[in-house]
Amino acid sequence: MFMHDVLDNGETVQFVVSGVTDEEWGEGEWSKKLDSDALHKAVGDWSDTPIKKSMIEAMLQNPELKTFAQWHHKEDAPTYAKGHVCVMGNTAYCTTPWQGSGAGQAFEDAMILETLLKEVRDATQLTAAFRAYDQARRPRTQRVIQSSQGTGLILCGRGPDIRLDVDKIRAALPQRWGFIHGQDQKKHKADALAALREVV
Repeated sequence: MFMHDVLDNGETVQFVVSGVTDEEWGEGEWSKKLDSDALHKAVGDWSDTPIKKSMIEAMLQNPELKTFAQWHHKEDAPTYAKGHVCVMGNTAYCTTPWQGSGAGQAFEDAMILETLLKEVRDATQLTAAFRAYDQARRPRTQRVIQSSQGTGLILCGRGPDIRLDVDKIRAALPQRWGFIHGQDQKKHKADALAALREVV
């Protein structure tokens, strides 16, 4: 799929080609140079349209064109907290950008940590606060990881039982954001506090 947006008060247009590949990447490798041949190969079996041709021409104006791997944690994290240490945001979980929710999850992490840490009166209570944070945040963020990966597959025509069926894509995509945007944050904070009371 192609994505684009306008930056720098209309001076710059950012183009992104996103896709799913079975190509192997080396350990620790996260970017590669993208030249004309590689770009044409990546979109070679896409429908030939004026948009495709124009997007490729615009992208090739960038002399430092690169391809980047989009990683996510495949396995559920066992915990986000241990003793007096907790992790949040990309340190705790890594998600793909397909639903634009990674940074938002980090903000929610901070909100829940702030809610819980306000209840801490001395260092002995940190472990309990961090365990409550883990209980509140891990299920939601792990669900975002899985949902984002599934959304990426749909957007790239690889959704199971959906593939490139436009009607199925239209039916499947809108509902995927409901649990992200429909979160009741007051209830989320209350649930975290309830978890704290249980682990104390």
